[in-house]
Amino acid sequence: PLAGELAGMNGGVLIVRGKAGAFAADRMRRGLIAVLKGSGDNAGSRMIAGTLVVAGGTGEMPGYLMRRGSILLDRAPKSLSPSFVECGAPESVFAAVIDRHL
Repeated sequence: PLAGELAGMNGGVLIVRGKAGAFAADRMRRGLIAVLKGSGDNAGSRMIAGTLVVAGGTGEMPGYLMRRGSILLDRAPKSLSPSFVECGAPESVFAAVIDRHL
């Protein structure tokens, strides 16, 4: 969202074929954002719902203060928000479905 706005993306599909800056998918409500060459710090911060896919690495604290939604990363981030806890490796076909869609 722009400075002062409270709502982020509200649906649709956005494919970024380069690198996204800091706060990519900030306050996202619905939809899918795929970033193909990495993102800056705080990607997916304050997400309310939706899906963020980042290939190529991400900066510090992805998903900071997010409520719901999904963030898929192709490699481990530099650091995670303290609200995330280790819960083991998921057994899900979700990543394969997103990969086919993109």
